Amino acid sequence: MEKILIVDDEKDLFWTITNLLNDEGYTLMVANDGKNALIQIKDASPDLVILDLKLPDINGIDLLSKIKEIDSNIPVVILTAYGEVSSAVSAMKMGAIDYIIKPFDINELRSSIKKALHIRDISLNRKTKGERLRGSQDSEGLIGNSPQIHNIIEQIKIVALSDMTVLIQGESGTGKDLAAKLLHSNSSRSHKPFVTVDCGTLPESLIESEMFGYEKGAFTGAEKTKVGIFELANGGTIFLNEIGNLSESAQRKFLGILENRQLQRLGGKKAIDVDVRVIAATNLPLKGAVKDGKFRQDLFFRLSQLFIYIPPLRYRVEDILPLAKYFLNKANLEIKKEVKTISPEAEKKLLLYPWPGNVRELKNAIKRAELMAKDSTIRMEDLSFDFESEGTLNASCSHLDLAKDVDHQFRIDVRKAMNELEREVIRKALAQAHGNKKKAAEILGIRRSTIYYKMESLGMKTDE
Repeated sequence: MEKILIVDDEKDLFWTITNLLNDEGYTLMVANDGKNALIQIKDASPDLVILDLKLPDINGIDLLSKIKEIDSNIPVVILTAYGEVSSAVSAMKMGAIDYIIKPFDINELRSSIKKALHIRDISLNRKTKGERLRGSQDSEGLIGNSPQIHNIIEQIKIVALSDMTVLIQGESGTGKDLAAKLLHSNSSRSHKPFVTVDCGTLPESLIESEMFGYEKGAFTGAEKTKVGIFELANGGTIFLNEIGNLSESAQRKFLGILENRQLQRLGGKKAIDVDVRVIAATNLPLKGAVKDGKFRQDLFFRLSQLFIYIPPLRYRVEDILPLAKYFLNKANLEIKKEVKTISPEAEKKLLLYPWPGNVRELKNAIKRAELMAKDSTIRMEDLSFDFESEGTLNASCSHLDLAKDVDHQFRIDVRKAMNELEREVIRKALAQAHGNKKKAAEILGIRRSTIYYKMESLGMKTDE
């Protein structure tokens, strides 16, 4: 039974929430100030804290910081009538899970509580499995400082705990196979086989016999029974790389395995049970193949229960130099050289190049440069790739601009989200004040003229 601590100096609030959540099965506790809240958090270790930002003895943001110092895994939901956007942003930056403004809707509160407890469970499971991803020292394609890579690592941490089918999409060379290996090594199947099938290089005539196996005499040359790849992966994970190359017949049989967890060897008459987790990857959008009738829609839906997208290297410029330095250190061990640095001019050349071959191409370029280096530094002349065509030169100049465009678009999206949050705050304040703008302004702690200005700038109608 989860314990929820409500930190608020309004006595009526505790009883209101108690009555509303009475049938939810939670153990509810209350603290009317920050000092008492910290004592209960240390002594009782609640599973969730519902925190008012306005307390008699301490600022709610400061209390949130102290809670995170005691236990960073305790989820905190902010509950306050003082719904200024700056407070909301500060609370979320400090680690709050959610932000709800009084008067609150009970369904909104229930949803927020369930989300917070679910995130806590995932975090605790991750702690049990180890904070760092197992096998992360080999995740060379997933190193960097970009938000995209950080997001992918977080996705892998969470998705690895599930046993659901995963579809990984990304251009060739982005590290889809590395993501698949990390998913396996951090799952409950890590002690079982991880089997890779490259559907792009396996001849179509051999796909079914290799994947599903065959019985003796099933076809000319089948002199003995052969166990297929799915059976070899039993209990573990099978990684189907470039799954878009599967034939229609193989797609149909593969769908049957996903639905029934059974297969039938070529020439066989009995069904064989298999217990495998399936991770598939493609360098082309499968939705287009479905639309063109080249890939089964039902199989696509089965494969994409969970989805991970790995963007190309040219869209995450922040990762180029960290990856280059990682590959440099790795090449030192392989080649037995002591090349320790990359000159500023060489770094600039690395950043300007669009990397059509993605991480794989960068790895090879650094290894070649290390071989060519005359001393302990890689210089621009040691990098052998060239901007040979106008198209490549244009790409090299534009991919940094694209990164700037992405950043600009991100700021636009944030501004839109913040505007919508301000609209929602004003709507709720007006609802609480029964449409009286002066009272709504008092609830929000702003001047009446400010609320008129905000409504006009946000395009809100005066009678909204």
